[in-house]
Amino acid sequence: MSGEAWLMFVQVARKAGGFFRLVGSARHVVADGKVWQAAGLKLELPGEEAEGSLGDGSITLADVSRLALGMVEVGGELIGQEITVWVQHESTFASFDPAMSYQMVAKGVAASGASLSVECGSPEEVGTFPLGEFTRQDFPGLLPTGVA
Repeated sequence: MSGEAWLMFVQVARKAGGFFRLVGSARHVVADGKVWQAAGLKLELPGEEAEGSLGDGSITLADVSRLALGMVEVGGELIGQEITVWVQHESTFASFDPAMSYQMVAKGVAASGASLSVECGSPEEVGTFPLGEFTRQDFPGLLPTGVA
């Protein structure tokens, strides 16, 4: 055993541009050419609802320094922002090749004296698919029944 670990990375897009980057570790980490701030993180991924849609999840951050809460208080910096979560092994930091990746949107925030919990949901609908119409002119291989 090498003593290397699996770590969780959380990246939050900021409204003013740039990102807020955290890693579930006792030390700061340099990965993908970026510095990730050490933080106590707990992730609850969304479960699937009965009708087949994704439910809500949450990310809880130990916030003893109150820095994360400051982001919420200043213009609602987190609400509506995209949050990306990666799980990655320390041996792949140089190539930044995550074993798992998940995207959510911050929907709400609850804070206590020692932690900040961000309620997350699925990203908004990107668009309607198919975007265009399938015609024989554009797709000459279509069969007369419309099934290729």
